[in-house]
Amino acid sequence: MVRGELDLAEVALKRALVYAKQAEGPAQIAAAYRQMAELASLRGDPMGATNSLQRALFAVERAGDRGAQAEVMVELGRLIEQGGKADRARQIFLDALNLATAANAQDAVAGAAGELGRLLGQQGDIDAALRHYLTAAKAYCGLTEGPDHEAAAQVYAAMADLEEVRRDVRAATAWREEAWALPEATPDTRRGLGGKLGWGLLLARRRADGLEVLEEVHRMLLDEDEVEGAEALRAQIEELRGWPQEGAGFAFALVRHGERRAAEGALALDAEDQLKRGDLKGALCSLGALYWLLHDRGDQGGASRAFKRAMSLAAAAPDEQRLLRKLRKNLETAGQA
Repeated sequence: MVRGELDLAEVALKRALVYAKQAEGPAQIAAAYRQMAELASLRGDPMGATNSLQRALFAVERAGDRGAQAEVMVELGRLIEQGGKADRARQIFLDALNLATAANAQDAVAGAAGELGRLLGQQGDIDAALRHYLTAAKAYCGLTEGPDHEAAAQVYAAMADLEEVRRDVRAATAWREEAWALPEATPDTRRGLGGKLGWGLLLARRRADGLEVLEEVHRMLLDEDEVEGAEALRAQIEELRGWPQEGAGFAFALVRHGERRAAEGALALDAEDQLKRGDLKGALCSLGALYWLLHDRGDQGGASRAFKRAMSLAAAAPDEQRLLRKLRKNLETAGQA
C-alpha cells in the first residue's frame, strides 16, 4: 500500500484473512479487515471500506476486546462523517468513548475523545468539545506504554484554537502554555505553538518572558534555514520592544501586524486590569480604543457594548464625562444610539 501497489496488497490481505480464519483468530481477522478498509479508502471506495470495518467490528466483538472494538468504531465513525452523516458519526464516537472508558483502554479513550472534540468544535459546541479534548489529552499522557506528549500537545493546541474562536485570550494562552511545557513535544509542534504562545503571553499575561518565547521561535526558524520567516519575526520582536506591553499602545502594535482580533482581546483585558488597579481613566481609554477598532471593522454591536460598558463605569465619575460625550457623538453618528 505504501508503494501504491494496491492490487498486490489486496492479494496479500486476502491470504492473511484466509489464514486468520483457519486459525480462528478473531483479533487477526479484525486486523486484516481493518487493513482492507484502508485499502478500499485508498481506492476511493467508501462503501467497501465501511463493509470491511463492520466485519472487523464483528470480529473484535467475538474476541471480547472492548478496547479494539472502540478503536474500530472510531474508524467507522470517521468514514460515516466523511459521508456527510456528522450526527451519526458523533453518536458512534460517543459510544466508542463509553466503551473504551469502561475497558480502561486509554489509547482508545484518547482516539474517541479527540474525534469528539474535533467534531463538536466544528459544530460550534465549544464547551463540550473542550471537555472531550481534555479527556483525550489526559489519556495521551496516561498511556500504559508511556505518555504520548506530542499527541497531547496537539490536543492542547486545538483547545487553544477553540478558546480563540470565542476570544477568550487568557484561556487560549493557558492551553498553549500546557502544550509548550510538555517535554517531548516535537520541535515543529513547539515552533507552531511558540509563535502563538508568544503573542498570548504578551497580551494576556504580560509576562517578562513573552519576548523570550518569541526569541526561541526565532532561533528555531534559523536552525531550519527558514530565513524569510525568521526575518519577519525579528522585525516584529524589535518593534514590540519599543511599545508598552499593556494598554492601547500595545494593542495598536498588534494592529500594525494585522492582529486586529488579538488587539481587541488585549484592550478588553486591559480595561478589566485597569479597573482592578483602580485606574478608571485607563480603563475608559482602553474601552474607547476598543470601540474604535470594533466600529472600524463593522462590528457595531460590539462597539455599542464597549460604549455602554464605558458609560456605566463613568456614570459616577464627572471628570471623565468629556470622553464619554465624544464616544456618544461617534456612536450616534454610526446610528447605534
